[in-house]
Amino acid sequence: MSWEKKMRTQKLRIVVLGSAAVLALVLSACASGEPDLTPLPSTDASTVAEETASVPEKPGVEDLPLVAEPPATESAAIDWAVRATYGYIAVEGDVMNNHPDDTSELALIAKGNASDLISYYAGRLAETGNIRSGNAYYEALAERSSVATSGDASATRFGRVEVWGCYGSGDVTLTDADGKPLEHANIPPAPMWLLAEYDATSSIWYIVDIDPLPQDAAFSC
Repeated sequence: MSWEKKMRTQKLRIVVLGSAAVLALVLSACASGEPDLTPLPSTDASTVAEETASVPEKPGVEDLPLVAEPPATESAAIDWAVRATYGYIAVEGDVMNNHPDDTSELALIAKGNASDLISYYAGRLAETGNIRSGNAYYEALAERSSVATSGDASATRFGRVEVWGCYGSGDVTLTDADGKPLEHANIPPAPMWLLAEYDATSSIWYIVDIDPLPQDAAFSC
């Protein structure tokens, strides 16, 4: 099944900026499986600080990929996963603003639905010839994020983290190929869910799934 057809059948809504309006896309693929009820060990704040000291709190494209040792605590896992979401948003902005016809950069930080989402809409933007500028608003909420208790895709105990954050259109603008401004919706910050995963083989953190408009968010932005 083609990606375009798959999107139609999964009741997706648009979130990335496309031809003449803000496109918002909802992905409803959530982790599944039996929960792991093993008690989490206590958090060692000094260990977390040491592991992440060399990585910016909000990594840019130049800081990717996010190579790290396997997380030993829930706090360390959330810390790295939050950084991964900022790296993902940085790549989204760079691809959409500077080279929507070349999405190879996504391999640094994204897999699965998270990669497909940007690839699809970057392709649509490239086809129109329109130009996107500016940055979307994004703020991760570490205090609302947690290690995923379902799914077995990760080979390490703390290798899957559900990250909650707030996402909006920020100062993004859209123009046509001649530089003429195009109207688009101004989306205020709203809850967004992302799934970060640690690849034990490559020792890299990735964003593997995303739901820009989750219906079960227990907070507002």
